[in-house]
Amino acid sequence: MRIIELIILVFIMVFLSCKKEVVPSSPPYIEQWWEGYYGLYDVTDTLNDTVYELRISQISRSFDGTYFEDSILVENFANQFDLRIANPNIWYSNLSIGVNFGIADRDGNRWSLSGTHYWDENKDSLFVYYTLSNIAFYAEDGVEFFEVISTDLAVKK
Repeated sequence: MRIIELIILVFIMVFLSCKKEVVPSSPPYIEQWWEGYYGLYDVTDTLNDTVYELRISQISRSFDGTYFEDSILVENFANQFDLRIANPNIWYSNLSIGVNFGIADRDGNRWSLSGTHYWDENKDSLFVYYTLSNIAFYAEDGVEFFEVISTDLAVKK
């Protein structure tokens, strides 16, 4: 009888010691508020009533293999430029594209470009206010002087 009790005791000890190991889960990904704006937009240039497409997406650049800098890529901005906004200055209502001095358009002409995107609450459209000028470059680039302050309306597809 002692042997049976010993076997039962060993069985109970083995059974109780076999616990499934709890693997800690990784913390849930918290979406940044501006990620809802990534996508393709139809943009209406309010100055000359032209329509073009604009794409907003995320890109990252690795510095040392462990630290990544988040950036926003705005493709076909003002129907002329692709902008990479590094370390974006983002608030809960707008995204500043900063000042881009000497940025080249698709024809290789240089410009000074600054502006801001203002999002609407539903994240389905945005207003793009910007100033575009070639005053510092037009003579050297051999083009006519051009400067504009514009507001474009972008609607998400």
